[in-house]
Amino acid sequence: MTPACITMDARGRVGLRGRTNVFGRDDIGPAVNLIPELTSVTVPFRQVGFRAMELALSDVDSRIVPIATNVLLR
Repeated sequence: MTPACITMDARGRVGLRGRTNVFGRDDIGPAVNLIPELTSVTVPFRQVGFRAMELALSDVDSRIVPIATNVLLR
């Protein structure tokens, strides 16, 4: 099972990728319903910079990089 992660594109649109376990169900559907309840996502920019440098120096062709974030729901 791939863990779900919240994504944000360059225009600030928030989305959800992967699978998660919400309310005891292994399903992406219930997790998608959490997106409208997001009030803030805190991203550690220092870690973003380190991960960007790692990707630039590696042969990995990945546009989605998992980075730990703090998420606050309403």
